[in-house]
This record gives sequence, structure tokens and C-alpha cells, in this order.
Amino acid sequence: DLENDIDFEKDGPALESNTDAFPAKINVEFVQVMSPSHLKMKVWERGAGPTLACGTGACALTVAAIRAGKIPRSGKE
Repeated sequence: DLENDIDFEKDGPALESNTDAFPAKINVEFVQVMSPSHLKMKVWERGAGPTLACGTGACALTVAAIRAGKIPRSGKE
């Protein structure tokens, strides 16, 4: 789960600043599927650190969760 399986303060900045993989740095979203209609997300924003919201990240994690078969596509429940 998000609270126990990641070290947000360590893993967020480590992934953000991995310039070998991401030369321009990245925003990092950690996600836990709570139910088919509830995803829990924590965001480490590039250059800013922890943030409470990220619309682009929310859209991306929804698509990724659907494609990975973690949640149903809307209307396909």
C-alpha cells in the first residue's frame, strides 16, 4: 500500500532526478488501487516536491490502470 510499501520522501526525488532515464526530470505518481472506482495517488512534482493535485497525472494513471487491467473501462463494469 502507498503508506507502507514506498518511502515517498526518498523514492519521489530519486525517480524525479534520475537524469540517465529522464534527462528533463519527471513528475512521479505513486498509485494504489483501492477499488474499481477508487485510485489513491501521491504526487512528487518535478522541481516542487510533494503536491496535493496533478490533473495530468490523474488522467495518466487512469489510462495506465485501465490498460493494465487493474480497473474497468468506464461503462464496462
